[in-house]
Amino acid sequence: MTPGALWTELARRDRALAIGGLLMAIGFVAAAAAAPFDTRLILGINPWIKPMKFLSSIAIFLWTMAWFMAEAEPRFARRLAILRWTMLTTLFGEIALIVMQATRGTTSHFNDATPFDAAVFGIMGGMITCNTLAVGALLTALRREPAGDRAGYLWGPAARDHPVRRGQPPGLPDGSEHGPQRARAGRRAWVAVSELVHACR
Repeated sequence: MTPGALWTELARRDRALAIGGLLMAIGFVAAAAAAPFDTRLILGINPWIKPMKFLSSIAIFLWTMAWFMAEAEPRFARRLAILRWTMLTTLFGEIALIVMQATRGTTSHFNDATPFDAAVFGIMGGMITCNTLAVGALLTALRREPAGDRAGYLWGPAARDHPVRRGQPPGLPDGSEHGPQRARAGRRAWVAVSELVHACR
């Protein structure tokens, strides 16, 4: 899939989140351009490194959420609208505070040097908590029926209902009508995780 085709598909699935991710990517380019001209250091590194990391990761996150929004049950349209704007509001608020602290020449996280800095960190914590809850709510709204072109990338979210998440060995049917499909997905996931752990040793 070409970058243009990928963008078209993302925008089709959820235009607001796709544009949100694009704005984060543009912000990353702007921060990268500003970094060489800022000689200050925060904890020994350029103050724009942290905003760049968050801008890039948030862009990827928003594009990922845009992709999965189209996989939700149509009956959850109202919930999805709330979740969409919760994600956008909290993450744009988060990056705004991170950039503000970088501009001030101080850290954004775990900073209680002043009451203001502590309040900033507390607000960021509250926003990211809301975003995390929104992601969880999105997962519960995903369609459950298996489909050939969706099975590959939906095994992860689908694993939220898989027996392995409840302490049972992978591969055991869960008693639902889609137990065999989920069992196969669980076995593939278990093998992939095992190989990753082995490679990291």
